[in-house]
Amino acid sequence: MALSVLYEDESFVAINKAANVLVIPAPGQTSPTLTDLLRAHYIYQERKSAGQPPEPVSPLAHPCHRLDRETSGAILFAKGKAAQKAAMDLFFKHEVEKVYLGVVNGLVGPRQGVINSPIEAKTAQTHYKVLHRASGVSVMMFRIMTGRTNQIRIHCAAMGHALLGDTRFGRRAEFALGFERCALHSLRLGFKQPFTHSAVRIFAPLSDDLHLLLASLGLNAPVE
Repeated sequence: MALSVLYEDESFVAINKAANVLVIPAPGQTSPTLTDLLRAHYIYQERKSAGQPPEPVSPLAHPCHRLDRETSGAILFAKGKAAQKAAMDLFFKHEVEKVYLGVVNGLVGPRQGVINSPIEAKTAQTHYKVLHRASGVSVMMFRIMTGRTNQIRIHCAAMGHALLGDTRFGRRAEFALGFERCALHSLRLGFKQPFTHSAVRIFAPLSDDLHLLLASLGLNAPVE
């Protein structure tokens, strides 16, 4: 699988994750994870530049956060444990801007708001804005202030507007437009690089399936 690198410096690399790829291993899974693929990519590049044949995967890339298997878009990896810890501290302190685009069932109103609903007894806050409503669905932008597991999926379902294709938190009878996976994309990440202190802003172009979905609704894909 070809990797789409969105950003890279001496400590971090951001990848535009494809849908239906795990970030880390899960019970029963046999296909390579995104972490495996990224580590293999670096080993290949290093050994190719040295004129050597490829070798097994090395422990170079470490994920700094998680995306669901079905969710596409920007995800940050660290080049080493020290960088991973520094980045995870930023996520823990809510110092990373995390913006998602999603398409949900139904016409959401009001057009913008904040969902404050605990998840597993922990505070969870999601800001949302409706970008477009048509054909029985709403295209929305989400900014999450916390990072609970499945936060956007749970909050959308709690509003009565599950994400298209969400077979876990939505009801199959609600699905519209025949979308085959959870219609959620990690669109932007923003943070201050913990070692250089420079501002980093990462934008992940939409996956092909979401691009086609928006086109079917008469919309253009968002640009940076």
